[in-house]
Amino acid sequence: AGYIKGSWNGTTRTGDWVGTWSNDILKEEYRETSEISYKDAYGRKLDGFIASCKDMNMSDKTLLLGPSTFEFWETAEEDLESVLNVVNFGIGGSGPIFWEAGVSSLSNLPDAPKNIIYYVGTNDIASRGETVEDSINKTKQILELLKELFPETNLYVVESYVATSRWNLLDSMMSLNSTIKEYCETNNIGYIETWSYLFDSSNTTGKYFVEGYGSLRTDIWVSDNLHLNSTGYKLFSQAFIDYFNALTEN
Repeated sequence: AGYIKGSWNGTTRTGDWVGTWSNDILKEEYRETSEISYKDAYGRKLDGFIASCKDMNMSDKTLLLGPSTFEFWETAEEDLESVLNVVNFGIGGSGPIFWEAGVSSLSNLPDAPKNIIYYVGTNDIASRGETVEDSINKTKQILELLKELFPETNLYVVESYVATSRWNLLDSMMSLNSTIKEYCETNNIGYIETWSYLFDSSNTTGKYFVEGYGSLRTDIWVSDNLHLNSTGYKLFSQAFIDYFNALTEN
């Protein structure tokens, strides 16, 4: 189809092209092809999601944007069917660093979705050296970009939980959540709280205790103690169901 400039280690792009470009660098059979813009694996996956919606009426759909918590939520459509018509664009490993750049690709959707639900998650802070402030600023920018692209779409942010394997991020995530919640409240963006569903309020002791919530449940994770199991997703989905049922009642 074409060529992508860059420095490569096998098929992995490790950096930009440096030097003077000549098509003679290419194998002869590719010298008449066009240059293709580079996109990482996250961008390619998002493009694939968007392409799958090319004939879809998005006007009654709720778009899920976020990391593996959404990607691995394979039952999201049936779990939420009583309140939402879900299209899941979850991309494992993604975070605000990707979505800040990736949101513009959503302009290629056939039309605007009814709702967009964005989940920040912990990936950028846990794995990419981002500070809480970095993720907050990028999240605000993501939400502003979504407003510009889809001014009639309802926007929501999901409270980011802390798994037992990333318990060291507790203070960081509490800070991120409180700041993002305040931002949402002053910018007409919904905020879906999840922590009370994932904690056992009757357990007020132990390693995973948090004042006001109880102890984080230890039976809601798969073996990596990072991703939710079926029990965890049942509780997680109930937070959405209760939130959107309350909106309907009001």
